[in-house]
Amino acid sequence: MRIKELICNLTNLVVPGVGTILAGGLISGFVQFVLFIVCLVLVVMSFGWLLVIAVPLYVIDVIWCVVSVYRLTRSNQRRRAMR
Repeated sequence: MRIKELICNLTNLVVPGVGTILAGGLISGFVQFVLFIVCLVLVVMSFGWLLVIAVPLYVIDVIWCVVSVYRLTRSNQRRRAMR
């Protein structure tokens, strides 16, 4: 795993979406960040049934972030190898 990929994934674990933006995926990173904010709002409101929605949504968001960083860094490596 390269250093940039590691940094982006660690950033995504703290604030999902920011690491994806750093890796080069602006639109998907923005959507992931907005989804993270929605999860935070649901947790802060802390109604019981909202937590049932917020926690799985957060887990899905983090998995999506890690996978998108992996795909972005791998596609960039392939492009460089073709040159």
